[in-house]
Amino acid sequence: WVRARQLKKEGFTFDIGPTWYWMPDVFERFFADFGKKPSDYYELNKLNPAYSVYFGKSDFITIEDTLDKICLAFEKEEPGSSQKLKQFIAEAKNNYDIAIKDLVYRPGLSPFELITPVTLKKLGRFFSSISNEVRKEFNNPRLISILEFPVLFLGAKPSDTPAFY
Repeated sequence: WVRARQLKKEGFTFDIGPTWYWMPDVFERFFADFGKKPSDYYELNKLNPAYSVYFGKSDFITIEDTLDKICLAFEKEEPGSSQKLKQFIAEAKNNYDIAIKDLVYRPGLSPFELITPVTLKKLGRFFSSISNEVRKEFNNPRLISILEFPVLFLGAKPSDTPAFY
């Protein structure tokens, strides 16, 4: 696979270019506004494994490229956790779909734009944190770390990030 940029030092390889490509539908919509597609300008290659989370020098969990493979890694770590993971992912997808459909493309003129019949049903998720929601379902500290990891890309702490994210 070709990476944008890498730093190789002391036997380690670090990605220092864009590796994460979240919300592809937002990019597709943006390009479509100009009659274009992202593929007119760049090619994406799915990485497998996607990444590994290290807990020590030789202690890590590898996150592969499909939910089924990730479920296997979770099951190896904590039997029974894959079903909880699937429910967690389904809830996250539901939140994402609501955010994209009902929130992201509003003009941002008033906080009242965030209040819709659908978001009112999710009100509790705005007052709970990612950290609280993850810990309701998962006990294994390693799996908790993996599930809280993406929040760091927002520059926030999982304990300060609303569960709706």
